[in-house]
Amino acid sequence: MLFEEKIGLLHQLLDEKPVSWFGPTRAPLRSADVYPKTDSGRLSTWVGVGGIPKSVPRTAQYGFRLILAIIGGAPDRFTPCVDLYRKASRQFGMTAQPVGLHSPGFVAATDEEARELSHPGYKSTRDRIGMQRGWPALCGEEFKAEVGRDRCTSARSKRWRPRSLTRSGCSTRAGSA
Repeated sequence: MLFEEKIGLLHQLLDEKPVSWFGPTRAPLRSADVYPKTDSGRLSTWVGVGGIPKSVPRTAQYGFRLILAIIGGAPDRFTPCVDLYRKASRQFGMTAQPVGLHSPGFVAATDEEARELSHPGYKSTRDRIGMQRGWPALCGEEFKAEVGRDRCTSARSKRWRPRSLTRSGCSTRAGSA
């Protein structure tokens, strides 16, 4: 209930007009306004989703942009969330907005150096999160698969493309979600 109520209030506030609102999780608003105003008259808003499918239709319902928060693993696993977002947008009579992706990264002089330097911190963080979620500890082979050059592609989907970013520059393989 809390998320639904807050996202509904946010949606109203983004119109940059006074809002009167009542609900069980916060004090009521009476003709509340938000400043400063934008030139466009509405803030562009993204809603982060960590792979919980029920959050995706709510994002589409309000016409918000979707950003996928990926702790680890192949982004292909989130393709169903993108598909659901597009389907829900149509069902709510909205235009599906661009979809973004956020995933941890590490920049070093070379890809190999990045893998070597990032492993201890990545493992520590991943194991801490995994302990809370019932995941096994990260093993060396899983880490290699996580940071592998082709981990983002599969025969089923070529929408997700890996990116190599080093201090000397950025090389990308163009793609979109």
